[in-house]
Amino acid sequence: MNPTEQTKIDRLMIDLDSTANKSNLGANAILGVSLAVARAAAASLDLPLYTYLGGPGARVLPIPIEAELGTSAVFENPLQIR
Repeated sequence: MNPTEQTKIDRLMIDLDSTANKSNLGANAILGVSLAVARAAAASLDLPLYTYLGGPGARVLPIPIEAELGTSAVFENPLQIR
């Protein structure tokens, strides 16, 4: 697979897991692989990761806030923000 096909790779992992809470592959494993694929794609294009993720106008690395906000449902924790 081509690492620049991030959406396709992420969708494949989600489909392979086939659970609502990502319990088969594990949410942390899926996130780790997704981030590694993004780094590989950036390297293959000879771009800094922040430019690959944020586009040509990016000046800083984006923060994956969705991962921080979405964990309460997986761990059955009433807190929404950590």
